[in-house]
Amino acid sequence: MLVAWLALVLGVVNSALLIYQWRQSGPVVAVRTAFAFPVYGPNLGEQHVSVEAFNKGRSPTTVEGWGIALEPGHGDLFVQHPEPWQPSLPHRLEPGASATWYMRLSELEAELAKRPGARPVAFVRLAGGARCTAPVHLSSH
Repeated sequence: MLVAWLALVLGVVNSALLIYQWRQSGPVVAVRTAFAFPVYGPNLGEQHVSVEAFNKGRSPTTVEGWGIALEPGHGDLFVQHPEPWQPSLPHRLEPGASATWYMRLSELEAELAKRPGARPVAFVRLAGGARCTAPVHLSSH
């Protein structure tokens, strides 16, 4: 009876380990936000919100889009005219690599003023439709 229980426990542990390894074998994308100022030589640019996607997995993936969702149910914001120094889309995200996109903070604040109660949540949309998100904390700027 003890051998049967030991075999069951080892089987469950082995299965859990295989599931973990399988999940880690593909792309695993994390998103984080920050505030940024572009620098043009000696000049400091307008404040932006940065949206960074980082691939922690073992396989590459493609970022097909990004933006800031205004939750709950206030729609998505997209940068219509991105700065020329931002990565173009679609963007290939290799394992261990990151890419960062930017939205002017003034544009985000203007949209939030039109939608009281909206909470900004940054997102990147991957090939295949997966959406990875991170909150935008405006109180820290």
